[in-house]
Amino acid sequence: MGEKIKNWIKHPNKKFVITTLIVNAILCVILLFVVIINGSRVKELYSEQAAARWQTKDMKCAEVSVFYSQDAALGPMDINNIRGKIQTKLSGDDYLSKKSDARSWMDAYSGHTFEELRKDTNTVKTNVYTVGGDFFMIHPIPLIAGSYLDLDNPDVNQILLDEDVAWTLFGSSDVVGKKVWIGSTVFTVIGVVEGAETDLDKQAQGEYYSVYVPMKAFQQKSSSSVKSAENADKGDNASADSGAAALGTRVVCYEVVMPNPIENYALNTLAEAVGIEFKTDEEKEKARSILNFGEKEIVDNTARYSFFNLLNRDAAEEYIDMKTNDIVYPYWENIARYEETKQRNSLTIILILLIIPILSLIYLIAFLYMNRGVALIPFKALYRKFDEKSEARKYKLMEKKQQERLEEEQREHEFRMRLEAERAGDVQQGGQAMQTEGEQQNEQTDI
Repeated sequence: MGEKIKNWIKHPNKKFVITTLIVNAILCVILLFVVIINGSRVKELYSEQAAARWQTKDMKCAEVSVFYSQDAALGPMDINNIRGKIQTKLSGDDYLSKKSDARSWMDAYSGHTFEELRKDTNTVKTNVYTVGGDFFMIHPIPLIAGSYLDLDNPDVNQILLDEDVAWTLFGSSDVVGKKVWIGSTVFTVIGVVEGAETDLDKQAQGEYYSVYVPMKAFQQKSSSSVKSAENADKGDNASADSGAAALGTRVVCYEVVMPNPIENYALNTLAEAVGIEFKTDEEKEKARSILNFGEKEIVDNTARYSFFNLLNRDAAEEYIDMKTNDIVYPYWENIARYEETKQRNSLTIILILLIIPILSLIYLIAFLYMNRGVALIPFKALYRKFDEKSEARKYKLMEKKQQERLEEEQREHEFRMRLEAERAGDVQQGGQAMQTEGEQQNEQTDI
C-alpha cells in the first residue's frame, strides 16, 4: 500500500492533475466571492463604520459600545464622569489633537422607552430612542426629509420620525414642521428617516416603529411630571406618566469613537472608564459559566468581524444565543449581532472550502519532494543563468576597473611628460640667457 501511494504521488494521473487544478480554481473563485460579499455586508452597517469615517491617515480609531440593563442605566453625572476619565487618559497618553478646533474623539448615548404618539385622533405606539452626544455622527440614518435633531439647540422638543410613523400619522413623509404629542408635551417634527424596509430591520426593531428625541426633552418631561404629581392631585395617571417618562431619561447604550493606536487601546480605555474588569484566563476557567452575568456589556465594534474574533466567538457558538442578564440591545446592535452570526457561518463555509486547496498543497509539496531531482532542474537552470549573469557582471566590472586604471595611468604619464617638457624648456631658456650675458660681457671688454 505504501509503495502504491508513493508511486501515485510520484507519478500522478494526468486526468487527476487537470481535475484537481479545475476544482481548486473554482474553489478560489467561490472563496473570493464569499470574502467580497462578507466585506460589502459589513460596510453596509453604517452604525458599525463610525471609526472608519472618523479616523485619519495618521491615527487609527475604534468604535466601542457599552450596553446597560435598566437597573444599571446611567444618568447625566455618570456620562460626565466617563467623559472626564476618557479625556484624562487620552491627554496623559498624548493622543489629543494639537489643533484647538479639532476633536480626537466623540461619543453618543441613548435611552429607550415606549410611548404613544398622537396627532389629532390618530395615535401610534413607538420605540422612542432618547439620544444625546454625537448620536447621528455614529448612526447616520438615511434621511428622507428635513434634518437630524439639533442636540445643541435649547429647544429640546424636537422629534425625528421614521417613515412608517410619518405615513401612519400624516399619510405623507413631507411632514417637517408638523406637531405631534407625547402625553401632554408637544414636539416639532424636524425630519424623517428611513423606516424598517427589510425583514431583518423589522425583526431588529421589534413590534413598533421608531422615533428619536433629545434625551433632555424626556428629562424635562419627567421632571415636570414629578412636580405635577407632587403639587396636584392627579391620581394614578400622573404617577404613571412620571414613571414612563423616567425610562427614557436613563442611558442604556454609551458609545465612543476614539484613537486606537495599538490593539485594544480604545476597548481597555472605555472599560476602565465605565468600571468593567476583564477576567483572566484562570478566572474564566474557574467561573461556573462563560456567559456574562453582569448588568453591562462592552463590545469592540471595529474588531468584531475580524477573522480571529470570529474564530473566538465560534468557540462559544453553542452558548451565544443564551442570555443571563436583562440587557436589551438597541436595534442597531441586534442587526450587528445578526450579521456577526452570518459572518461566523460564512467563516465555517470558508474553512470547509479550504480543505481541498490545503490537501492539494500538501500533495504538491510531497510531489516536489519525491521528484526533487527533476523538480530542481528548472531551479538549477535558473541558478546557472543567474550565476552566468553574475559572472558577466563581475567581468564587466573588472573590465571597467581595468579601463579606469589604464586611463588613470595614461593621465599620469601625460602629466609626467608635461613636467619633463617644461623642465627641459626652462633649462634651454637658462642656457640661452647665459650665452647672451657672455656675449654682452665680451662686447664691453672690446670697447
